[in-house]
Amino acid sequence: MNKHTPRPLAHLRSIALAAAVAALGLPAWADPSFLAVAAGDATASSAIVWTRATDVLAGSTVAASGLTLQLSTDSAFSSIAKSVTGLSAADATHDFTMKVDVSGLSAATTYFYRFSGGGSTSATGRFTTTPASNTASAVRFAFSGDADGLMRPYPLVNNFQQQGGASPRDFFVFLGDTIYETVSKGSAAAAVPTSGANPSNLATVLRDYQTKYRENLQGVNSATGAVSGNGQQGLAPLYAAQGNYTLLDNHELGNKQYINGGAPVAALSLSGNGAKPTDLGGSVHNTGAAINATDGYKTFLQAYNDYQPVRVVTGADGLQQLYLQRDWGKNLSLTSVDDRSYRDVRLKDAAGLDDTPASYLAGASNAGKAPSNRWADASRTMLGSGQLSWLEQSLLNQQAAGQVWKVVAVSSPIDQAGNDGGKSWIGGYQAERNALLKFIDDQHIDNVVFLSTDDHYSRANQLWYTDNGVVKRSSAFTIVTGPIGATGPVDNDHTFATEQSKLAGVNGQLAKENAAMYGGLAGDAIGLKDFGGRITHVKRDHQGTLTDGTADEAINFFSIDTNAYTNFDIDADGTMHVTVWGIDAYASNAFPQSSAQPRVIFSFDVSAVPEPSQWLLSLMGLAALAGWQRRRAATQA
Repeated sequence: MNKHTPRPLAHLRSIALAAAVAALGLPAWADPSFLAVAAGDATASSAIVWTRATDVLAGSTVAASGLTLQLSTDSAFSSIAKSVTGLSAADATHDFTMKVDVSGLSAATTYFYRFSGGGSTSATGRFTTTPASNTASAVRFAFSGDADGLMRPYPLVNNFQQQGGASPRDFFVFLGDTIYETVSKGSAAAAVPTSGANPSNLATVLRDYQTKYRENLQGVNSATGAVSGNGQQGLAPLYAAQGNYTLLDNHELGNKQYINGGAPVAALSLSGNGAKPTDLGGSVHNTGAAINATDGYKTFLQAYNDYQPVRVVTGADGLQQLYLQRDWGKNLSLTSVDDRSYRDVRLKDAAGLDDTPASYLAGASNAGKAPSNRWADASRTMLGSGQLSWLEQSLLNQQAAGQVWKVVAVSSPIDQAGNDGGKSWIGGYQAERNALLKFIDDQHIDNVVFLSTDDHYSRANQLWYTDNGVVKRSSAFTIVTGPIGATGPVDNDHTFATEQSKLAGVNGQLAKENAAMYGGLAGDAIGLKDFGGRITHVKRDHQGTLTDGTADEAINFFSIDTNAYTNFDIDADGTMHVTVWGIDAYASNAFPQSSAQPRVIFSFDVSAVPEPSQWLLSLMGLAALAGWQRRRAATQA
């Protein structure tokens, strides 16, 4: 037996427990039951490894103990690179989940991992540590989001490790709405936090949200929607296939007032829109306090932490910091942004409607009225001043260090097509959006790509912003994709003609808003047509056949009736290959037991803007930093 194998310790535990319960005349303990495995937030030398482990005695579920975590560089575990023994899952308060912060790992190395105890062994997971930041490595990753329980068991990501090309991915970005709190067949809706600190209510909320996370990992009965050990697994294969970075969005926070931001007073109303939404006195930038300090928010966050392989980091304010930046060699910097915890309150007018440019354009109660322009207030924030400064500084540092691609993951779409009511960047937080895009261009920060989900359809889109009334094209662009499985604009008519018709509707509304509210760009369409020949090898699934397209055809960057994820392959020379993989959308509460392979919906290549030499980068970085500091000082004066 390999000296690292923990089997003797596990057997001693089982023998001791069996003897103890036998003396009391009780049934013996069952072997530990492992729900799933996951790994996340990998660095060059560490990663968070997660499982849920329980023992059963006389019908009662308790936390499993005496567990061992093994890591190996080969899937057969013929040799053990690292072994952590004596592990125990948390108690019922954390739903028997367990995280291990594994350190002392080697950079740019793929590890396989598993948990064991008694006579049981978990499924095997896989993750890769980051390469050194000065290494021009190839990188492969994917992202998506939005997993509504009524669409379980998510056939899009079944057998995820074998999908999307020949080689496994280095990581996956699960970009929010990892669960939905709503009712589905076989699963009741989660409880809503009452106003104020109510321990009994918050305990119920916590349990209900933990249940939603647990159900999303389990199998499901195709007829009843109930959890089934024999049903196709849900998200478990996705989490185990590679390391993960996860973000939270509106459904992890109950999709009521807690998603709408503001100072803690805003949480006193759970009607969905907050207390006195027309009163800016409840805004974060006026009070210095954010909604993430409330008991309800902290309860949501505990359930998220219990079930996501995230590293819990405490920020300067004493609260959890959910934003981070990781380098994957010289070709990629990944920045995950938290656009939920620090945002100003969502703006409503006196009638309770969103106070946004689009609402005045389309809302019947606002007919003939001019927008209030409160959404253009330069002091309003989505990220909070501290996180915004951190993000800008991080992008400056990445440019100065010669990082090629700067990928920023945000839960709320940042493009002009992503007007999702008052919670979106383009709706209620436009001034900060403009300032961020202007900063990127003013500081000559190249190769910035924003990733997002939330809108339940896929698109690749150029970005524009207004600078003192002048409309400008941004050097950055965005890719929005998803859902993994959620409702949305689904007709169950998957023809190419229907896709074209829906695109015409989206582009028509976009052109109307651009012309009426943003100073021009009438007729501007979804796509990446203004990138100077950098976009090549464009392909689109035209009625089941992948055909060549061009960068000025919007349909080649759009899909509205597919469940999808986007895959990125970045070559060692910095060329980025983008592929959207998807399956046809399907009816809710159908629980399809399918493992059909996704098909390519659309794809294209993007060449990186060449980076200047390192000495010039350093000078540019210092000059940019000095200018940024002067601008900050002038703003705060």
